[in-house]
Amino acid sequence: MIPKAIAAIEVLARLQGNWGDRSAYSEMADNWVETHKLQPSIALVQKAHLVIEQTLMENSELKELWQESEKYTAWLNSITDLKNRVK
Repeated sequence: MIPKAIAAIEVLARLQGNWGDRSAYSEMADNWVETHKLQPSIALVQKAHLVIEQTLMENSELKELWQESEKYTAWLNSITDLKNRVK
């Protein structure tokens, strides 16, 4: 559930005009955002921040899995960047 929530939060950031990296992986979401000029509610943004905080907690299963990976630092930087782009 959390990986899907992180993807949804990425869409929220883009809807707010705070684009992250654009690539073939994000193309479908990028096209959707460009054609749907929506403004996320404050409540939805607050929920997004809660999910990010839960993801970064020490007892987060997702974080634990990434900590076992060689790409943990890149993942952590990516989540931190996302947190900073959702306003």
